[in-house]
Amino acid sequence: MNSPYRFPFLFCLAIFLLSGLRADAARRNRVVGALVLISFAASWAFAVLPLVAGLSAGTRTLILTVSISAIAAALFPVKEKEGTP
Repeated sequence: MNSPYRFPFLFCLAIFLLSGLRADAARRNRVVGALVLISFAASWAFAVLPLVAGLSAGTRTLILTVSISAIAAALFPVKEKEGTP
């Protein structure tokens, strides 16, 4: 992987691995861990793909955040506990 995107991707991966909060949430829930890894891969892909690479980083982040969270909410809804409103 000798692309100019190697360092930012590895930097993001290192932040994920060193972050106690995200790592703890990923350990408790495999879906969260998988979604975090999918979001890293999608972010890298969006930075490389010519169709969306021309968009600003903020726009790419918004597109990825909304789409990944919507898909995750549809596929893995959170079950409410008994007695909560």
